[in-house]
Amino acid sequence: MSYVRLKWFFIVLILTILGIYLTIITAAKYEWLGEKPQNKIIGSVESPFQREMQQYCTGIKITPSGTWLVARSDSTYFSYDKPSKSFDLNTLLPPKKADEYSNFLGFSKEIPITYISRLNDQGHFEEVARFEGVGCLVPILNSVLVLTDLNKGQQDYSKQTAVFRSDDQGRHWKIQNEGFFSSVEQQAWTVRPTAYKDNALWVWKDFAFEQPTEGLAANQPSGLYFSKDQGKNIETIMASAPLLFDITSLTDKSNLDPDWKADDLGEIKAFITQLHDDHAILWVTQVFSRALTTGSFQVTTQAKLDRINDKWVMGEVKRIQGLAIKKLAQNTQGKVITIQNYMDQDQDVIAELLPENLSWKIHGTLPHPFSPFNGSSYVYDIWITHDALLITTMSEHIAARILQPSTWRKPTSSGGTVSANAVFYSKDRGTSWQKLAIKGYLRVLGVEANSDQVFWVDGSVYESKKDTHIYSHQLK
Repeated sequence: MSYVRLKWFFIVLILTILGIYLTIITAAKYEWLGEKPQNKIIGSVESPFQREMQQYCTGIKITPSGTWLVARSDSTYFSYDKPSKSFDLNTLLPPKKADEYSNFLGFSKEIPITYISRLNDQGHFEEVARFEGVGCLVPILNSVLVLTDLNKGQQDYSKQTAVFRSDDQGRHWKIQNEGFFSSVEQQAWTVRPTAYKDNALWVWKDFAFEQPTEGLAANQPSGLYFSKDQGKNIETIMASAPLLFDITSLTDKSNLDPDWKADDLGEIKAFITQLHDDHAILWVTQVFSRALTTGSFQVTTQAKLDRINDKWVMGEVKRIQGLAIKKLAQNTQGKVITIQNYMDQDQDVIAELLPENLSWKIHGTLPHPFSPFNGSSYVYDIWITHDALLITTMSEHIAARILQPSTWRKPTSSGGTVSANAVFYSKDRGTSWQKLAIKGYLRVLGVEANSDQVFWVDGSVYESKKDTHIYSHQLK
């Protein structure tokens, strides 16, 4: 082969590789590829605002008595006229005073609107209620609660924010005066109950907005609460040992920030799962992002709980240094899947709980849409159905340095990044993954756990105003 032909061969080869690279990165960025979801219509809405998703407290919830849809728009300036049969929950509260702090997220003039709809016999999600504020729907047997950020007009802000209740599938509403786990959380919408069978509920006290006051010592409240009757009576779980780790107690303090305070307990997340009528497990993860000069530090505390004489007793407490549990999901068969991270590993992993010895079986790392090139993923949401695992992700790819001349003399890890959202599912507990061509992580509304269906919408209210359908896709 002559020199000229060889030169052109390498030029064509480089351009081909570059073309393939740019095609894959562009396809990931704009979410072009993946298994096309089925567009079986499970219901329709009067307005796309009824299906507008946010990062928390929105989506489809299936209960024994009905299928509910909770949506939220960003502002009262962007909405649609309230249907005549929809009840304004704000009218159950005293009129707001001009200087009254009435909304936990209401520091600005932009107050969101929450829409609550229920699927009727005609296949239409009928709006049954709405209000100005943030709300989370919690099914309670044949009733539903809406936990909100609205205070009830009292000047004593230590009392829990408003909890609304309907006992007739949304036809009538009232305020639940006793609240919902009101002794645990002042902001009702932050209560995240974990259910077991029909009546049992677990709640962990969220310390995101305050200094931890529980879980600090043995024979003191642990921060975990239980109700065997859907929240009517609440049992305080006492700690058998400190659950929260003080990083200043590390034996080797050579890398500890000298200005770090002992009462700074990092970012705290807790997960509770009940494995049996008489056995449950609590995990408390703490991440200290800046406590060490060498980087972040993380630890997970595991506590066993046993039901003895109709009372929960905390037993053995075990610390696992280096482990952080980021997400946890449990299906109706009791299978527990988590997103985990280990300090000595670059990527998060999918791990399944082995209940016989409380160990973890790692199935694989998180997928990303930039494969076969480099990439890392953050999981927004995780659902586990009877036979499948579904995640919505935000992924990042460090762009090829050859395309960034300004980085050629900089460290390998420097350079621009490309981000992309994606939806993946797995039929083998996270060992292998299939990408779903659903654009945007907020386009997944939820799953039907027993039939392996995922509910989705095509575009947001601003992207697809004319499409009022909600679709389902059978995970194959």
